[in-house]
Amino acid sequence: MSTASQFANRSIRYSAMFFAVSGTFTVPVTGIYRIQAIGAGGSGGAMCLGSGSAASGGGGGGYCETEQLLNAGTVLNITIGAGGAAHTRTNGNRGDGSAGGATSVSGAGLTTMTANGGAFGTTATTGTASGGAGGTASGGNVLNNTGGAGGSVVYSSGGGAGGGGCCGSPFGTFAGGAATPPAAAACAGGGGGLGGAGGAGSTTNGSSGGGGGTGGAGTANTAGTDVFGAGVNRAGLITFVNPAAGVWMLSANDPMRSAYGSGTNGKNSGGSETPGWGGGSGGTMGGGGWGPVSGNTFFGGSGGAVTATTFSACVSGTAQWGGGTGGAANFGGANSAIVGKAGDGLVIIERLT
Repeated sequence: MSTASQFANRSIRYSAMFFAVSGTFTVPVTGIYRIQAIGAGGSGGAMCLGSGSAASGGGGGGYCETEQLLNAGTVLNITIGAGGAAHTRTNGNRGDGSAGGATSVSGAGLTTMTANGGAFGTTATTGTASGGAGGTASGGNVLNNTGGAGGSVVYSSGGGAGGGGCCGSPFGTFAGGAATPPAAAACAGGGGGLGGAGGAGSTTNGSSGGGGGTGGAGTANTAGTDVFGAGVNRAGLITFVNPAAGVWMLSANDPMRSAYGSGTNGKNSGGSETPGWGGGSGGTMGGGGWGPVSGNTFFGGSGGAVTATTFSACVSGTAQWGGGTGGAANFGGANSAIVGKAGDGLVIIERLT
């Protein structure tokens, strides 16, 4: 199964282990290893006020990468940051999200790697609800990239929700979509993706941003595409082997560059779908009997969710592995605004030689 002894088999070089819980890893054989650390995402703000609601998205966790010769028997200490907590705000209430925790890797002969968590999303009754900043990163000898910021929201008598930022990645920093709702109307930003920012909710009523894809930015109501799909190192699938133990095996060369998937479109009613690996989910709005729910994500940020209905909640989807969650804004002033849990951190270790 997914144990360190597998790394001693030279026939499975370039297979990587995913560590989703804190612990230690003992290097089984001397060689060059690629280590990637992702900080946890921040959760978005939530607001349920009848006089207008503005709730921004949480920031994505930072990303650092090292390639290092490690000797057999070296013990690596792994700390996984916790994602920003889910929370609910009911009629007449509002509240900020919570920040993600830092992920770190340390050990003999290795400069300590630290990928900080993304900051929390906020709410506002005037001015702008600023999106959570992306987490910074340090200690990587290949890359240290900041996570994407959550989408900000300009307050109006309507409702707006920003998208969550994507975790930092080898492709750079990609933010969640902002939202600028018109008076007495609504819009929501999409979540950021690996290599593509989330689309913005524009000043046109009913315009939700699409989630960013791997390499393609979202636009109004339209998802970003998987631009990287035919590129180098795009082969390989994640195999979930006893995920309850917190360790998975990925059979792919360079796993962070192997995640691929389009974002999902922004929706004017109902929920947005779950995007592909690395994609962000689209922003979504509720109308009639629909309760808007933005799709859950892996690496990417979830889209914002906004509604003016008094008989349904609006829900921003959960994120996994470093993504921030979008804001939730209910400007009908009744029912609730619900923000999903942001992505926990992750460490990936791959033996190269």
